Order: sequence, then C-alpha cells, then structure tokens
Amino acid sequence: MSASPLAFAGPDRRRHARFRTPPMYHAVAVRPLDSSEASHDGHAYDLSEGGAQIELDEALAVGAEVALCLHLPAGYETGPGRSIVVLGRVIWVDEDETPGPARIAIAFREFAREVDAARLRRYLNQGQLRLAA
Repeated sequence: MSASPLAFAGPDRRRHARFRTPPMYHAVAVRPLDSSEASHDGHAYDLSEGGAQIELDEALAVGAEVALCLHLPAGYETGPGRSIVVLGRVIWVDEDETPGPARIAIAFREFAREVDAARLRRYLNQGQLRLAA
C-alpha cells in the first residue's frame, strides 16, 4: 500500500490541484471503517490526488475513517478495474437543516494499490476536467 499524505501548509492547505467532476459520471461508494454496514452510495463533485468532495444521502461524522471506491467514467481505461480504492478521513460535512444529501470532504490517506494512485493521477492529468475554484 502506498501512502498519500495530505499536507496542510499555507492558507489554502491544498497540496494538489482540484478538478471539478460531472457528478453523474463519478459514482462513489463509501464505507466507514469502524462499521460493518453496507457502503453509502453517492457521487463525486471534485477530485484531487489528495482528496475528494462527495455527496451522500446520509452524512458521516467528521473525523470518521473511511474506505472510498471511486468509479471512473465508462470509456476511461476500458475493461475491469476502472475503480480506485482509497482510505481516508472525513474532514468536513456540509449538512443543512433540510432532509436530503450531504456534501462531504474526504482527505486521502492511503491508496489500496499503487496502481490506484497512478490511475487517479493519469485520469486527473488527461486534460478533460476543469480546475475547481
């Protein structure tokens, strides 16, 4: 397993460029590591080599350690294994008072396989995604 620590330096705290992702093409499944429950399904709004902003129907606790499976869009690196699996920590949750989905930020800690880190890097650097603000 390859560690991908997120450094918190400077006013922005981001070490990696963040890219906007069309949510309907970037499904995610998230499972808290301290739970035997099934994964929560949702989608990604932005991605970087160090983390992701996702939306789930149910909020997770800030600080929760999670396993995240990101499904890359059909047509990218065709064939099996298009998913990226990474361990991370919930760093913030934006959940308003109304029932419905919650936006969640996850800082990546460790990729399940080195090939997952390389696959994400290639995907982000292919020039198809726009930089996020």
